[in-house]
Amino acid sequence: MTNMNQINTTPMKTSEIKKYINVEPYRRRYRYLWLKRELRRRGLGRIVEDRKDREYGFDTHRDCYDHARRILEDEMAQGQAERNMDPVVKEKLMVMAFGLIRDGISPTGALELGGEQLKSQDASALVPIGQHWEAYFISKTTGESPAWVVKRNQKAERAFFNRERSGIFAETVGTFAEVSTGREALKAMFARNPSWRARGTAIGKLSALRLYLDWLEGQKAGECLEEDRIKAICNPKKVLPDGLAAEQANYAATVEQAASLIEWARVGKHALCGWVVFKLFCGARTEFIQKWKWSIVDFEKGVVTVPRNLTKMKQADQRYELDEIPYLRAGLLWARAQDNVTSDNQRIVPVCQGTVSEWKKRWMNSHKEIFAYQDANGNRDLTKPIVPKETHKNMERSAFISYGSTLAKIKGSGITGDSVGRIAEDTTCWDSYIDHGTQLENGTLATEARAYFKLLEDFLENGNSAGHDTEIGR
Repeated sequence: MTNMNQINTTPMKTSEIKKYINVEPYRRRYRYLWLKRELRRRGLGRIVEDRKDREYGFDTHRDCYDHARRILEDEMAQGQAERNMDPVVKEKLMVMAFGLIRDGISPTGALELGGEQLKSQDASALVPIGQHWEAYFISKTTGESPAWVVKRNQKAERAFFNRERSGIFAETVGTFAEVSTGREALKAMFARNPSWRARGTAIGKLSALRLYLDWLEGQKAGECLEEDRIKAICNPKKVLPDGLAAEQANYAATVEQAASLIEWARVGKHALCGWVVFKLFCGARTEFIQKWKWSIVDFEKGVVTVPRNLTKMKQADQRYELDEIPYLRAGLLWARAQDNVTSDNQRIVPVCQGTVSEWKKRWMNSHKEIFAYQDANGNRDLTKPIVPKETHKNMERSAFISYGSTLAKIKGSGITGDSVGRIAEDTTCWDSYIDHGTQLENGTLATEARAYFKLLEDFLENGNSAGHDTEIGR
């Protein structure tokens, strides 16, 4: 075994790292490619034998270098016996050994002493949580989901695990036996990843880890894991770092803006009327509506049935009646005719989401008097370009939930909270979608809500005539 007291703990310089990798842009982020010939020439060929040629999903060049540095330093410090160890355990041992060496403590002596003390303890508490990751990964990324969903999930899960393989996933199950030690481990994770600056990103990582810990608890992977304790450990208020960029608030389209979007879909040369009706009056999620076909709508039975593999939760088919939303049946019949649908197998959205977003952005910028963002003082800047993802986030879905949840509180409105929740497939996160902006203040929300859901009726009666035959935004 390598003599631990002779290990050089000085980090490799970036100039040294560059000899072994090439960094390149990858889908607005970065990835790096291992240089096999150089690695083999230096006796480090095992790196590319055990790993893929490329490592993905980094925010900056520096992240690429840091990730490669950890792998290279670990490989260079290994002896033959160490290479036969579990990689997660091995990386954890090396990190701990370096710390002991700096403190003047013999790592081997510490292992012998600590081993004797721990033999009587719960063995499952000593297992790194990452040891069960592969089983979790398989359960999370297989099933009846379409290939594109599986691929997306695999990429996200792998990127997170690879980034924290020797970090949070090297922590033992026993770390999460106490709220205090569990929170400290999470705080250290965020400290290691300053690129997770946005609150939404940090919340996403925390949620992903909590799901994994909950899965471990359900699998009885550690007797010391408890559901309530995991919830307390993963409390965002207790573990997230200060100074995170605020998450962008959702924006509900006004009645005037929704009417303009319907007109945009009608006058264009491409079939987007189905898209606009499902988005505005069913709160359809962007990533799923792109996969829906007209076969989900049964006009004879008066129901919409979305297969569970095309829903967010994927637990059961999403089913609701057309009459649960005022004028929805008539609106979808109009959209089907307007889009020249001849088969139930046709997609509701015939083009990719990027194209739809670009067309919508052009329309909004050509109608700034309607869409220009209004600040807290009620002022609109008609000269400033409109960037929907910055100022009009989730405008269609947010409008459906904002106005729908308001009407649900009014007796005789023709809509219920249960309907809005099932159709939007969201009953627990309403408040994040409800727009509390100026256009909904001063008691006008109920009035806006009634006018919003009457849009389809008014449009079918008055706005579906010839005219406005322009192709602005297409």
